[in-house]
Amino acid sequence: MGKRLSDKEIQNLIYIHKILNNKRDADKVKCLVLWGKGWEWEKIQEALLVNERYISDVKSKYKEKGQLKIVKTKKIILTT
Repeated sequence: MGKRLSDKEIQNLIYIHKILNNKRDADKVKCLVLWGKGWEWEKIQEALLVNERYISDVKSKYKEKGQLKIVKTKKIILTT
C-alpha cells in the first residue's frame, strides 16, 4: 500500500518524535509515522508491540484533531 500521509506530515511527525520525552507519546507518533508510510496494521503491531485498537485510536485521534493533539506536550513548534 502507498503512503497515507504526505512527506511533510511524516517529516513533522518525525521531528515531534525526536523532541518528545514521554515514551507513550513517542509510541503514538511512531505508530502514525509507520501507518503514514503505508505499513500494514499487522506489521505496526509487531514492530511496536501494540494491538489493532491502539493503532485505530491513534489514527482516529490524529485525523480528528491533528498531530499535536496526540501528544500531551504543548511546547512543540512546527515549521511550515
